[in-house]
This record gives sequence, structure tokens and C-alpha cells, in this order.
Amino acid sequence: MGEANQLQTLLSSDICYRAYKTPEGVLKCHQYHGESFNREMRLLDFIKEYNTLLLKYNKIKNKDYWERLNQHHTANMIFKEAEV
Repeated sequence: MGEANQLQTLLSSDICYRAYKTPEGVLKCHQYHGESFNREMRLLDFIKEYNTLLLKYNKIKNKDYWERLNQHHTANMIFKEAEV
């Protein structure tokens, strides 16, 4: 979530993400606009949002194809670890 927050900052956005554990022990992500709570998401939804954010950042920064492919592969590996 820290990297997603850094990307949002680099994109001049006031959106930030914070980890949250429900009383049942389920890890979720809270999204904030500034200091105002916006929504709660499952980790799977956060990973999808992170990938979209990363693609947006890469498009703006014109990173080359192979570097984007490597970042996408790394994000998928993180997602697979989160499923376990």
C-alpha cells in the first residue's frame, strides 16, 4: 500500500490507502480522499486498483514495455502470495 500511496503522490492525487483489520480478523484496505474516508475494499480489489494505478503512472511516464511487464509480473506474484 505504501507504493500505491507514493504513486498517488507522484500523480498529484490526495487519495491514500491504509490497511485495516476487521474484528473478524480479515485484512482490508481503506481508501481516503485527504483525511475523509471514501470506501473499504478487499485485498483483491486493492491489487486490481494498484495495477490500474501503476499502468496509469507508467503511461504518463512512458516507461518502456519490458519494465512495465516486469512490474506487472511482480504485482501478480504479490497477489498470489496474498491469496495463500
